[in-house]
Amino acid sequence: MFLKMYRILFAVVPLLLMAACIGGNSEISVFVSAEFEKRPITPTGLSSGEYRPARYCWVEGFDPQTGHIYFSGYLGPRGDGIANVPQGANLQVRLFAAYEVPGNNSGNFQMRGSVKNGSILDMYNNISAFNDIPDWFVLSEQFYTGTQDLTINIRALHSTWNREAGAFNIADQAVEFASKIADLEPGLDLPNLHSFWSPNNQYTNYPRVAYDRQNRILAQQSTD
Repeated sequence: MFLKMYRILFAVVPLLLMAACIGGNSEISVFVSAEFEKRPITPTGLSSGEYRPARYCWVEGFDPQTGHIYFSGYLGPRGDGIANVPQGANLQVRLFAAYEVPGNNSGNFQMRGSVKNGSILDMYNNISAFNDIPDWFVLSEQFYTGTQDLTINIRALHSTWNREAGAFNIADQAVEFASKIADLEPGLDLPNLHSFWSPNNQYTNYPRVAYDRQNRILAQQSTD
């Protein structure tokens, strides 16, 4: 049983290819490219869709039959990344509307957050109850890894029944906000930012401070 979990690596393309060659003959390289559909607003209404990279979003490569996770990590600024996966594996990729925007200092992050698929409450029993609200995600097709390297393209679309691209549009706005703040205040760490969104607007809400039942601000670990 293959137990090793891989983190997605991000760097310039030549370094990615070099890192992919380190693995043994029983592994292949999987290139992940993620996009979301954006429909810009014009004076006449919504324009036709265009595709933009899902910058800094979290992805997981997993076995759809067993749930075993082969790799996980944040994508890069172009919405792509690379990981090693064993040959002969059932593989599917899950793209989350969860992000980590890096700061300008090497090794530091600027802001983490996500778009929640659930309703925001006035208070929560504890931080676990808050974290249990799922983040929006989309799935790729299913693949079977052979002996050749594999490219997986995954898109969040506006045309689906739940308009899944909406969550990734919100996530990208947060990424853009954090990137601008990083330019103004390098090294400033922002609090985790979680939005709540639904396609029917029943629980779409602007971010605000989350409280517990003692009216204390919930403290969330930076890795959540």
